[in-house]
Amino acid sequence: MSADEGLVRIGRVIKPHGIRGELVVAAEGNTLAELPVGSAIVVAGVTYSVAGSRPHQGRLLLSVDECQDRTTAETFRGVAVEVGDARLGGLDEDEWYADDLVGWTLHDGTGARVGVVSAVLPGPVHDYLQIGADEPQLVPMVREWLVEVNREQRTIVMRLPSGLLDQGAK
Repeated sequence: MSADEGLVRIGRVIKPHGIRGELVVAAEGNTLAELPVGSAIVVAGVTYSVAGSRPHQGRLLLSVDECQDRTTAETFRGVAVEVGDARLGGLDEDEWYADDLVGWTLHDGTGARVGVVSAVLPGPVHDYLQIGADEPQLVPMVREWLVEVNREQRTIVMRLPSGLLDQGAK
């Protein structure tokens, strides 16, 4: 969840599209595409109304009522799109919100501590766990590598490919 109360990231604005203020958004899951016209979303701490959305080249084109031109749309570049968590259904046991993983400890398949997740960074195919802050390392959050996510212990165990991490445990 976002640092703002009750907000969950459901996408990220990649860039503007066209001259009428549409936004190219990398959606995280199906939530953004399923929001009806008039739904409230939060972008950069400001609430906007969804005017429409449509698929476009593996991403989503999003229109918001308050963004009518390319110049305004440019100000949204790289910003997270969030909704109130009340709009989302419950999570299954094998699901989690990406932002909830910040502060959790990552272990490799042998049980060795790799480090603490300092951020979850969205990527074009999957998210990346940023481990550590001083000399951060990125670990792709690939489902096939995932062994366990333990909410109670706030730990993630992944079978990491040999050589993925340059340094030992942090």
